[in-house]
Amino acid sequence: MDKRQISLDPLKSTDYHRLKPFFQHQRYGLCAYSLPSMIVWRHEAFQPCVAIQDNVIIIGTKYIHQEKNHYLLLPISPGDEFSPEALHDLARSAGYRHYWFVPASYIERFGEKQVNTWFTIRPGPTERESLFQKTEPDQSILPGICEYRSG
Repeated sequence: MDKRQISLDPLKSTDYHRLKPFFQHQRYGLCAYSLPSMIVWRHEAFQPCVAIQDNVIIIGTKYIHQEKNHYLLLPISPGDEFSPEALHDLARSAGYRHYWFVPASYIERFGEKQVNTWFTIRPGPTERESLFQKTEPDQSILPGICEYRSG
């Protein structure tokens, strides 16, 4: 995936049939990675957004009144998972600060040491799954969120 700026567009119910093939064999079992759930959960204050680039679907969310809570999900691809470094670059290109609902299996697959090179891992506030947050120097850590290391 190239490193150009990525713009995510609001998810609409009419996108279902176009996006469904990406979700048929995706590897993440959390309900946050369910296309029907994303469509049902959207409302005027919470907007899932998507972009397709290089046969990868990039999913983000925007909270209208809480910009600090905007987040990305892990990208969905028919190929290999993105490395922690690639996730870092993707977040920067898309203008997001967080990855939420990152399955523990992702951290196990890449190893905590490699993930910690790019992210500080913290458990979610109510989920046992991990969350990532991009960090800048001297930025405070939000409880229950993984800090993204600048690099």
